Amino acid sequence: MLGRSIGFIFFLPMGYFWARGYLLGRMKFTLASLFVIGGIQGAIGWWMVKSGLIDKKKTKEVDKTPRVSPYRLATHAGIAYALYSVCLWQTFNILRRPQEEILNTLPKLASSN
Repeated sequence: MLGRSIGFIFFLPMGYFWARGYLLGRMKFTLASLFVIGGIQGAIGWWMVKSGLIDKKKTKEVDKTPRVSPYRLATHAGIAYALYSVCLWQTFNILRRPQEEILNTLPKLASSN
């Protein structure tokens, strides 16, 4: 439920800004890629959880604790870290652009005096 709500909350503003034309080409590609990778992350999460849901009656295991595959868990975590990193990188790029414009205009202002 949490993953689906995150996808829904991500898609609504993206769709709105995309339809209004506020997004540039590169940002459109990045956001669409993040949305697709987020969906893949959800599928990997389901695949990971499914590995721990085995029928205890058929296997006759004594331990009742559900266990997930460590490889699937590592894959799920790796994709999550990659998604977080790209989101953070995009945030820094968006915040940096106004500062670059200010720095580029300072030499022009100093030379005009």
